[in-house]
Formats: sequence, structure tokens, C-alpha cells
Amino acid sequence: MKEYIVQCRTFEIPNLDSLTSCHYRHSVTVTVSWKELYLEALRESDKEKLPERVDAAEDGLFLRSQELTDSADHNEGRNEIHVACAALLAIRIHKLGWTSPLAGEPTL
Repeated sequence: MKEYIVQCRTFEIPNLDSLTSCHYRHSVTVTVSWKELYLEALRESDKEKLPERVDAAEDGLFLRSQELTDSADHNEGRNEIHVACAALLAIRIHKLGWTSPLAGEPTL
């Protein structure tokens, strides 16, 4: 899982002793699963934002794949990642104009 800072804001708290203000920064960190990032990429309709969404989903997939072992217990997880990678590649080719990695290969 990848962590993102999803909220950052500055607020003032008066310092009553000296009648000045102090600034504090407050951050909230949320853990986002690769599936959430993947679904955001699938739903993104803005072509300007799509590359960033696909990159984030691929980062999440990579991190998750590093967590999985070769045991049979993780077969389903590896299959899900394989399907998601294929879908993200299709987005890159069909929506973002990437050249297919299979382009130019001879057909059988």
C-alpha cells in the first residue's frame, strides 16, 4: 500500500501570553490500496489527468506485487494484478496513444 497526504491545512491559534499568533500545519495521512488507485484510473475521463492516475495505479500494483510471494495462497492476488496491468496498458494504448508493445511483430 502507498501512503498519500490527502489533506494539508494551516490554521492560527492565538498565543494568549504574548498576543501573537502561532501557525500550525495539520496533515492527515491515508493509506490507499492499489485497487482504489486502479479504479480511479479506470473512471478518469479527463485526458490530462489520466496519465497521472495510470502512473499512480501502476505504482500501487508494483508495491502490492512486491508483497506477494510465490505461494499458492497468493495466486488470486497475482491474477488480479495481471488483469489490472493489462487494463492499464490498454488505457495507455487506446486512450493515451501509446504504441502497442506488440506492434510490428509478425503474426503467426
